Amino acid sequence: MNQNLDTCETSASSDDQSAGSPDAGEDGEQCCVTCSIDTEDDDLPDSTWLTDKLEQAVAALGLKQVEFSMVLVNDDRMTRLHDQFMDDPTTTDVLTFDLHDASNLPGAGVEGEVYICVDEARRRAVELKHDLRDEVLLYAVHGLLHLVGYNDHDADDHARMHAKEDELLTAIGVGSVYGNSGRGSSSAAPGDTKQ
Repeated sequence: MNQNLDTCETSASSDDQSAGSPDAGEDGEQCCVTCSIDTEDDDLPDSTWLTDKLEQAVAALGLKQVEFSMVLVNDDRMTRLHDQFMDDPTTTDVLTFDLHDASNLPGAGVEGEVYICVDEARRRAVELKHDLRDEVLLYAVHGLLHLVGYNDHDADDHARMHAKEDELLTAIGVGSVYGNSGRGSSSAAPGDTKQ
């Protein structure tokens, strides 16, 4: 199944601007969140729910200029991507690509693409006894946080980033996913980043 769901919102007050328009509003705010499905899996989280929750996370972070694309993939596709960009021929949960171009999104704009492995999310959700959609959303929020400067390469940054994930997930009505999963400080934290 290959499917796209685009949700682009602006803060314009004009009634003649369509909800799908990626043009900036009068105050320059723009949020464009897209979800693409590149897997034959029939048991996927609802992409509308995912994009809605990510838009809420963007708002909770106070971001003004955002173009964020998440792509749901299977193990095979993730393994190829992980090998190509991180020189690691194994699957992983999430890969984040920072695509920010100051000429396209000036200032503190965020532009990125996050690839999420649904197979890995499903394994972790079963293991940790929570919903698949919550695990996928955790990976998407993890990628978003990488794009705004969070990192998880040392113990302090790891703790700070994962606390922020749960803070955001709680703020948008999902609740703590990482902190309540029993993951602790294991190496099973989401994410690789490529800039």
